[in-house]
Amino acid sequence: MSIGPGAGSCGAAAYLGSPVVAVDISTDPRWDQFRALALPYGLRSCWSSPIRGRTGTTGTFAVYHDRAHQPTQRERRLVERFTHLASVATDHAGLFGALAESEERFRHAFEDSAVGMALTDLNGRFIKVNGALREMLRRPEAELLVTTIDQVLTPAAGGTGPAELLREVATAT
Repeated sequence: MSIGPGAGSCGAAAYLGSPVVAVDISTDPRWDQFRALALPYGLRSCWSSPIRGRTGTTGTFAVYHDRAHQPTQRERRLVERFTHLASVATDHAGLFGALAESEERFRHAFEDSAVGMALTDLNGRFIKVNGALREMLRRPEAELLVTTIDQVLTPAAGGTGPAELLREVATAT
């Protein structure tokens, strides 16, 4: 259904970008196309507010009554708060989805890399190793995950071990 000035309270609110109140659906011209759908279900009044997320209007928040009704100031403030909460929830869901997508891309890049890669904690204990590193070291993942980088790599004569180097880098930042 397209939004527009004659698309009920929700369609009009999304189109106009501002709250729309239909005190009586049975006489409100914005409900001409939808009146036959609403009235048999006892919907007599509706007001709707656009939900504005970070990327623009994402939907509407609507309140319906079974009788003609003009919202009070208190009701309008409540709907403003609920609309704001809905926009926060919508933004959160979008950010969560983007984060999950980013994590998925990283996982594929890590796993599919031809270069041996590992994630370690600050003590050098392996947290995650990719297939290329397992092949390079000729060790199964289960064995590597209970070892440290110092147990796998040997420092050059007189040099600092890999785990010690990780700790030095971490404390320097």
